[in-house]
Amino acid sequence: LAIGVYCALAEPSPERALLLSVNHSGDSDSTGSVCGNLLGALLGAAVLPAAWLTPLEGRETIERLAAALL
Repeated sequence: LAIGVYCALAEPSPERALLLSVNHSGDSDSTGSVCGNLLGALLGAAVLPAAWLTPLEGRETIERLAAALL
């Protein structure tokens, strides 16, 4: 939890924050999830690189579910 929060707060670039959160020794998938959730709640998906979103499987479903939450 602490590493995910640190990455989200310490790195000004969301892309670099996420990469930092998943590239360490340890439970990096959970750390990336924490960091990504924090950044998503704070900034939304618009800050993510298109290269990450374009190949995302089930993107339309994810976007529809996210819109329903708002």
